[in-house]
Amino acid sequence: MLNDPDLPLYDRAIQALYPPGSIFKIVSSLANLEADGLDTHERIHCTGSYTMGLEKRVFHCWKLKGHGWLDFHEAVAQSCDVYFYQVALKVGPSMIEKFAKSVGLGQRSGVDLPSEKKGLLPLAWKTSIGQHWQGGDT
Repeated sequence: MLNDPDLPLYDRAIQALYPPGSIFKIVSSLANLEADGLDTHERIHCTGSYTMGLEKRVFHCWKLKGHGWLDFHEAVAQSCDVYFYQVALKVGPSMIEKFAKSVGLGQRSGVDLPSEKKGLLPLAWKTSIGQHWQGGDT
């Protein structure tokens, strides 16, 4: 088992580093609420993609044809990527990272787990490798 290339003894729950996925939509939303920048009743239109920057980079929603007009509660229920792209851009990466740290992301849990990794916060990580933050990173 020690030599198995599938690493059956590797505890992926505490040792692997995975992107957080849709749960991070809530982190950026809560950061925006804390900064008094999120109106939960404001409706944002999802066409299935969001275009940004001078290079017109396109970011897609999981629902290719889009969700139409959504408020915050509908966007959470549908996990609409386009809605949360715009929410994250409103609050910005520094506030999102500050809030992520305040809820314990990017650090060990405090439970006695000998091989636990602390995870990465994207802004700090990208800065540490000498790269600049881009709007699409947010």
